[in-house]
Amino acid sequence: MQTVNQVKMTHDYGKFSFLEGNRMVNPLNIRRLSASMVEKQIQNPIVVNENHRIIDGQHRFRVMLENELPVYYIVVDGLELEDVHRLNTNQKNWNADDFMNGYIRLGNKEYKLYRDFKQRYGFGHKECQAMLTGRKRNNAETSELFRNGGFKVKTMSKAKLARLCYNMTKAKLPRLRKITSRQIGVKRKRKTKKKTGIIYTAKNGRKYKILASGKARFVKS
Repeated sequence: MQTVNQVKMTHDYGKFSFLEGNRMVNPLNIRRLSASMVEKQIQNPIVVNENHRIIDGQHRFRVMLENELPVYYIVVDGLELEDVHRLNTNQKNWNADDFMNGYIRLGNKEYKLYRDFKQRYGFGHKECQAMLTGRKRNNAETSELFRNGGFKVKTMSKAKLARLCYNMTKAKLPRLRKITSRQIGVKRKRKTKKKTGIIYTAKNGRKYKILASGKARFVKS
């Protein structure tokens, strides 16, 4: 029988550091773990690489640090951020926000553009990924690319227009008036003599005709 990766114990908290690009520490998770670990600390070791950067267990480490508990750890050489993603994906701990924030902390400008677009327009991750890649809907390939750090913003201007059309076609007419006046700046210009509805002009100069069904249609000048 061969022994590998022996569990070590120390009170030298200064030898450990967080891995750049890892997800941010969740205060609620720390509070929950703290109540349990202070009552009884089970020897559940954290995993670090050869430089004592924490690969798995940063929440547990913060609890041990704040409560002066002994740190149990295992050293595994060669582990990097990609291994953190792989480990947490298999454990179903990481979500799209974690991946997004992790790559932003690594300086990825594409993910910063993505976050700004998402925060400004309020769509979910699937909708944002589809819009910013010029697709009608998100697919597994795009999601995988997003998790692996290879996501690229391709159609920012088209995505903004898609967001406008989405709101106008999905909303009923009373709700449409509220959205256009307060959020996207579409103002009612004039009533048409036809019975098909009202013509609106958006900030981009394009005109939209509201149909009886409540949907919008482009109007050629």
